[in-house]
Amino acid sequence: MNSRFSRLVLAASVLVWTACSGKKDVTPPPVTTPSITVAAGSPTLSVAQNSAGTSAIAVARTNFTGDVTLTAEGLPTGVTATFTPAALTSGATSSSLSLAVSGTAVVAGPASITIRARGTGVTDATATVALTITASVGGAVTITVTPSSASITAGQQASSKVKIVRAGGFSGGVNFTATGAPTGMTTTFSSSNPFTGDSLNLSVSTLTSVTPGPYTLTVRANASGITEATATYTVTVAAPPSNSVTWRFCDTGRIPLWFAYLDGLTGSWQQVTPTTPGVYTFAFGQPQVGVAAVYNEQSRVVTRVSYYGLSEVAAAAAAECTSNPAVGTKTLTGTISGFAAATEVGLVSMGSALSNSTTQAAPSFTISSVPSGPLDLIAVRADLVASSVSRLLLKRGVDSISGRSLGTLDLAAGTSFAPASGLVTVTAPNDAPISGQNLFTTANGSSASFTLPSLSSGVATAYQGVPLAQLIASDLQQVIVTQAVGTTTLRSMARYTREPTTVTNFSMPADPAVPTVTGVTGSAYSRATAAGTVPTVFNTRLLVSFNQTSSSRRWDMIATTAGRSSAASYSLTLPDFSAVSGWQNVWALSNGSVNVTGTFFGQTGANPDGTPTTGTTLFTIGRQTTFTMP
Repeated sequence: MNSRFSRLVLAASVLVWTACSGKKDVTPPPVTTPSITVAAGSPTLSVAQNSAGTSAIAVARTNFTGDVTLTAEGLPTGVTATFTPAALTSGATSSSLSLAVSGTAVVAGPASITIRARGTGVTDATATVALTITASVGGAVTITVTPSSASITAGQQASSKVKIVRAGGFSGGVNFTATGAPTGMTTTFSSSNPFTGDSLNLSVSTLTSVTPGPYTLTVRANASGITEATATYTVTVAAPPSNSVTWRFCDTGRIPLWFAYLDGLTGSWQQVTPTTPGVYTFAFGQPQVGVAAVYNEQSRVVTRVSYYGLSEVAAAAAAECTSNPAVGTKTLTGTISGFAAATEVGLVSMGSALSNSTTQAAPSFTISSVPSGPLDLIAVRADLVASSVSRLLLKRGVDSISGRSLGTLDLAAGTSFAPASGLVTVTAPNDAPISGQNLFTTANGSSASFTLPSLSSGVATAYQGVPLAQLIASDLQQVIVTQAVGTTTLRSMARYTREPTTVTNFSMPADPAVPTVTGVTGSAYSRATAAGTVPTVFNTRLLVSFNQTSSSRRWDMIATTAGRSSAASYSLTLPDFSAVSGWQNVWALSNGSVNVTGTFFGQTGANPDGTPTTGTTLFTIGRQTTFTMP
């Protein structure tokens, strides 16, 4: 049994070994080629003009995980395709196709658009979308022109804002034109066609040859698939004005960054370019004339806008150089003698130039920036402790060469003289201290100031000045009193006299109200209007100043009674210069807090031309408030 079992086991082992060691065919695993396919979820689309249609895009991947980019081919004119996303990364398989049809696309269809999917190492896959373009349904636009009219003189420009509102699904570009302009008038839009924004500017320029009269321009807005929209803009052209003025800035440090004028309160501001540096010439003829200039004053940008009556413009232009003469270039030296005490100081003035302060210990003086030509020299010896003038010296028509010494000015004897004195009685509110001075001014602009003691309302107080024997016909003196009430009110009065005398009936008028300020919206920069009433005594002009320290900007609005065409009220709006040539919006105020000061000026008694004479009284009161610019 055992022997037989052993033989059977051996035989079985041989069979197993033989079976395992025999040949047998093995089938290899299948090989898969990387590939992609693409399909559109909406293979047919019908899209109206000025709208868009969408379709889901699916990309199937086989043995491929690389990036796939999607593009559209065969797009009809006026149709744009956008994939979101346009590149499928990290094995992503879905995107969205948007087909935007403009208002200018031709109604037609269906057009076969090929969607192409492309990846590196795989064959491109494509799918088609059949696009039918239909006419827009209910699409419309309306346009408005603001302002709708303008009055200019031949040779000037005007501008207005055109606003467009789209409705009914229309969102495309619009082609703007303007018709109705006569020969010599040109219309220009601030943007090229087709225009896709919400507003643009229409500018009108004229030649001096344009025939005066009103002209109605028709502004037209057109696009495929919508009804034409129109609005009118009436431009009234007047004959060129016969008046002309040259505005000259003698002080080169005051030459403005920009200069413009307005002929008539309803006209359009026009930039004036200088004929030579600091010289501006323009013509005008309307009852009111505006003058605007931008200055750089000690790192602060100041925009000053003034309104005058027709007869006042020439005098205002002449006053520029009178008030701000050319800065002199001469330097003169000298010595003051005759000091009686160590507390005394000496000063010398010639025109607008003032010397350094001299003392008994250091009597030499230097006076710089002296203007050319003959000037009156005024030397003053004053006691600082007593706040009074001890002696004066007045020399007429001094014209020395720069660098030359004026010698020794004797303020104890010789041709020097003692000041004269008078009495002044002021009536003013008892809500703040009252300070004063007497300012002596010669015919050619040299001056000396005499400090007044502290004043009290209703109390006669002595003051000093130049005696009558030293005066010539054009010399004037003015007693000036000032009263500051906190930071909100500043009062001032000045009485012109021939020589120091008794000044009575010198009463401060009642305070005018602070300006009422309201914001102006819809402009390219922050603007506001200041309005109020004007008490009768303030009959010459007013100044409304918008001072914004945060932006280092200030706007001054100045108007004479004739310039604002009303003696009883005022309403001054910061102009919108954004469409005027050369203007820069960075000169404007920013939104935020601004100090607004209304300063009112009045005058009683003067020459027919408005210049002061003996007995003339000036009143100035400033009232301040705050406002937040929009």
